[in-house]
Amino acid sequence: MFYCWIAIALLAGSWLFGLDYYYPASPLVHTVLIAAALGLLAVGCAWPKSEPIQSAKSEPIQTPKSERIQNAAGQDTADRLPATAEKVDLSEALQPHSILPEAAWARAAIALLLLPAVVWLPWPYRLAPLLAAVGLAGTLIDMPRQWLRRLCWGAFIAGMILHAQAAAIAVYGQLTARSHDLPWPLPGLLAIVAQLFGMEAAAQSDAVVLHSMRQVHRLGATWDLLLDPATLCFAVGALVVFGLQIAARGAYQRAWPLWRPRLVLLAVAIGCWLPLRAGGLMAVYLQRVLRSESELPLHAMNHLFSPWVLLLLLAVPVLAIWWFTGQGKRQA
Repeated sequence: MFYCWIAIALLAGSWLFGLDYYYPASPLVHTVLIAAALGLLAVGCAWPKSEPIQSAKSEPIQTPKSERIQNAAGQDTADRLPATAEKVDLSEALQPHSILPEAAWARAAIALLLLPAVVWLPWPYRLAPLLAAVGLAGTLIDMPRQWLRRLCWGAFIAGMILHAQAAAIAVYGQLTARSHDLPWPLPGLLAIVAQLFGMEAAAQSDAVVLHSMRQVHRLGATWDLLLDPATLCFAVGALVVFGLQIAARGAYQRAWPLWRPRLVLLAVAIGCWLPLRAGGLMAVYLQRVLRSESELPLHAMNHLFSPWVLLLLLAVPVLAIWWFTGQGKRQA
C-alpha cells in the first residue's frame, strides 16, 4: 500500500499543475504526475492476484428452509464475534474485482454513463470520468497480460480518487474565492505555533506578525498557509481508498466499526501535520528574509505557493499514514 499512498499524493499535487491555481497550468508536468500515479496504483493498490471478473459459478440448489438455517447460523456467528475482530488491517490491498458488479452489462452501463461527463467537463476535470470509464471498459475484455489487468484496475481507482479530489478542490476554490483569511481563533493558533518554532510572533486580526532584525512582517493568516489544496486533496483521496477497502469487504451493515480506526488515523495524521507544516513554512520565510540583501526588495513568499514545494510536503503525511497503518512497522 506504500505505492498507493504515493499515488494519492501525486494525484493531489497534479491539480496544482493542471489548473491555473497559483501558477499557470503545466500540461506536461500534470500528465507526467498522472501517468506516474497510474503506474503506482497498478503496482501497489490493485490486488496483485486479481483475475478477470467471471460470471458466478453454479451453486447447489438451496431450499427456503436450508437458507433460513444458514442465515441464522451466520448471524449467530457474527453476533458472537469479539470486538477485536473489528480491528482490521488498515494496510490491506484493494480488491477492485470485489467492488465492481459481476454482471458485464452493469459495468458497461456504468462506463457509458460516465461518457457525458468526459465530453462536457472541462480539462482536467474530465480526466476523472475518462480514467474510470477506461478502467471499467478494460474489465469487459479478457486481457492477455496480467499487467494490463492491473493497469485497468489502477485506472479505475485513479478515476475514483480524482472524482473526489475534483469536487474537493472545486469547493475549496469557491469557499476561499472571496476571502482566504482564517476565522478566529486560528490566527492566534498560528502565532502560538510560530512561537513554538522560536519566532517572535503575535496574532493581529487576520495576520500573524513576525519580528525580524530587518522589519516587522505581517504574514496573512490564510487557508493557504494552514490547509493548502494539495493536503486537502490528499486527505480526500485517502478517504476514497478507505471506502474502497471497506466496500471490498462487503460489510455494508457493519461499516462504522471499519470506518472508525481509519477516520481516527487520518484525522490524527493530518491534524498533527497541519500546524507543523505552517510553522515550517513561516520559519523558512523568516530565514529567507534574514538572509536576503538589505538593499534588495523582498521576494521570500513564493515557496508558500510553489506547486513543487506543496507536492514535496505531502511526503510527511504519506509516510505517517503508511507507518501507522501497520505495514511500515512490520517492514521495519
